[in-house]
Amino acid sequence: MELWTVREIVVTFEVRAGDPRRGHGPARGPDLRATQPAQRLKPMKPDLTLDQLKKEARDLLRGLERRDPEALRRCHAIDPLTDLSSPDLFYSRFIIAHEHGFSSWRKLKEHVENLRS
Repeated sequence: MELWTVREIVVTFEVRAGDPRRGHGPARGPDLRATQPAQRLKPMKPDLTLDQLKKEARDLLRGLERRDPEALRRCHAIDPLTDLSSPDLFYSRFIIAHEHGFSSWRKLKEHVENLRS
């Protein structure tokens, strides 16, 4: 069984059904998956510490709680369909890890700890 992301489902639907906003139908519409911009990763500073990442996650959480536009943009860039009615630190860490190209906070943490040793 193949799992699809929401973006892949929407893009596939737009290509097959035609996206009226773009003015083309299924026969002449481009494959939008090939033209989607690659998600930009945050550059990893060589002297990055776990404490800096923890502070960044806490700051992101405070921004999400305040409904700060930049915090919301960062969140929606990673996970556009998430419910932000009650953000928590776990979710903020998830966003930070994905921004740096890791699938989980644990993997990001292990990477940073290995850089220090």
